[in-house]
Amino acid sequence: MILQDILKNYRRKNNSPRYTIKIDISKAYDTVDWNFVEDLLNALNFPARFFQLVMICIKSTSYSLLMNGRIQGGFQGAKGLRQGDPLSPLIFVMIMDYLTRCFLHAALDSKFRYHPLCKSLKLINLCFADDLILLSKGSKQSIKVLKEVLDGFNNTTGLFINVSKSQIFFGGVDSREKREIIRDIYLAEDCFPLKYLGVPLRPTKWKAEDCGIIIKKIRLRLNTWGSRHLSFAGRVQLIHSVLLGLRNYWMSTFILPQSVSKEVEKLCRGFLWGMNGNRSRIHVASWEKVCLPKPYGGLGFKEGTKWNQAILAKYIWAITEKRDLLWVKWVNNIYLKRVSIWSYDLKVDTSWYWRKLCRLRLKFPISEILMADSLLCPVCGDQPESHHHLFFDCCLSRRLVELVFQWLGFRGWPLDFACWLSWLSLKASGMVRHVSIAILAATCYNTWLNRNRCVFEGYSKSDSLIALDVKTIVTYRLFIVKNSKLSRQDRDFIHRLKCN
Repeated sequence: MILQDILKNYRRKNNSPRYTIKIDISKAYDTVDWNFVEDLLNALNFPARFFQLVMICIKSTSYSLLMNGRIQGGFQGAKGLRQGDPLSPLIFVMIMDYLTRCFLHAALDSKFRYHPLCKSLKLINLCFADDLILLSKGSKQSIKVLKEVLDGFNNTTGLFINVSKSQIFFGGVDSREKREIIRDIYLAEDCFPLKYLGVPLRPTKWKAEDCGIIIKKIRLRLNTWGSRHLSFAGRVQLIHSVLLGLRNYWMSTFILPQSVSKEVEKLCRGFLWGMNGNRSRIHVASWEKVCLPKPYGGLGFKEGTKWNQAILAKYIWAITEKRDLLWVKWVNNIYLKRVSIWSYDLKVDTSWYWRKLCRLRLKFPISEILMADSLLCPVCGDQPESHHHLFFDCCLSRRLVELVFQWLGFRGWPLDFACWLSWLSLKASGMVRHVSIAILAATCYNTWLNRNRCVFEGYSKSDSLIALDVKTIVTYRLFIVKNSKLSRQDRDFIHRLKCN
């Protein structure tokens, strides 16, 4: 979304010179230098034991040669990070953070000039894993500084730039300056759309063909699945996890056109109910009913337009809460300028996605957004809400605990928070203590459940009904206990709980 804002004026005439470079790192994980990783972890002051364990995991890489179905020897690795290792992405993020620090240090050079929109935030690069975007003012001095940083990064880390897959995009730069910059950096100028993280971006509004990638990917997967060989439940799961997952990724960034959302739902309907040649079979239920939650008889699919709006509403909420996110800082710096999102007047010179996001405010007015009207306990409304009050001091919680203790036959746990934590830290021994802990867990769970019921649904259960829920949960668990392994005293204790 930040990149979309940056690209919005690239085709405007008489614009200040600027450029965006998309960098492709060649075989990112496979070429990381181990000595650099060792120096990096050491410089970040990681504990010595942790540092040694990480390097053991990295350097223990070995490869086997498979020829004609037989292993024909092997060899030890000398560089690179393992693909699929959960440790590898974390190490690679630290490597890219090192690159960011190098850019910020190089920006102190008087020759470097920031991108016109990025100067206040001192933003030089956008990075997600090995997808790297560089931003700067369109001058030869700035490109020279960035090239020196990249060359030093290549020599230090072992990661090299794939020149054939990297592109540069100019805005407001004259032809002669373009030729000199391209000659210095050895990159080819490309035309829009710029594809970043799988999403095509351009200075203007999205076109229909940009969103056609979603339809193409879904059809490609449908062609590889034999729907007649899958059960109905299997098709439902594939729609949930794969087809609608593709759509939701795009919806989490921008508002999709109505035509694209309807086409996706059409393909999902056809796959769900099956196809007879080029025609879909009879639909047993309407798509509206299919999209209902499972407790209401549906399959839990998300209806396209409403779900798109709900996903993007999280950005409005992030701005309202002033979260510590780069995008929130960007929006406050470029658009809001210390004005509330709810009182902001939409300007003419704004990005198309920002205009749609601002219009989305009408769907979620501030009066209807759940805000904390009071800091008081939502159950009793007498005291400020806290964990100690909710579980120990609230009048409903006290009555509930007394009912549970009556059922248990003794005071199962302390009613003071500090003593309660000490009691929990003791090692469990004996059936009575195990059951007491299970009853405590069920009591806390149902107390919290009732608290949420008061907040979101506006009513509370009585203490006797909550106590009945606690008894039901614990009793079901007691039925799986094997009496043959218990002492007579424990059997009598469990029998009494089941009967009461």
